[in-house]
Amino acid sequence: MWGRRGAHVVSVVLVAAFGAGGCGSGVSFTTTPASPEPGRTTVCPGVPGDESVSPGCDEFFDGEAAMGANRGYRERSELSPENRERAAAHRDRITALLVPAAADGPLDRDAVERLLEGVDAVRSVAGYGRSDEAGLALGISTVDGCVYGGVDGSEVSLEPGGGIADGGCLPAQGH
Repeated sequence: MWGRRGAHVVSVVLVAAFGAGGCGSGVSFTTTPASPEPGRTTVCPGVPGDESVSPGCDEFFDGEAAMGANRGYRERSELSPENRERAAAHRDRITALLVPAAADGPLDRDAVERLLEGVDAVRSVAGYGRSDEAGLALGISTVDGCVYGGVDGSEVSLEPGGGIADGGCLPAQGH
């Protein structure tokens, strides 16, 4: 493929690159460790007072506090009273469209998105599940806030509110 001339060029390049390092060229090759040595963490595993797990430790991991902080992504922002009122009006219009559709048969996110195409206040529709299985969870972004909740069978339950800290109107599935 390369022929004799190509192989010769590759040889010259390799000799120049690797051979020049020791010829006073100022080029040197060094290696560094991939990661620094592990150090002590700021909290210790175990239970306070149990020296068998973490001898000499003065700060222990609080799993409950960590989980509480980890749930912060689900918190919703507050809407101003004006935006809350307008989002409630959007909820009423959306509910009026979803109730007869849910009575006619199962809904999924795509069906809801098609149903809401003509509603000018709707920006986007997020959802997962189906109304005839474990229920359809919905997060509908409107120009004034979120409309969120779900459809379970033919029952539609939606609330107006702010977006979640993680972004959007619906927490990520599985959280």
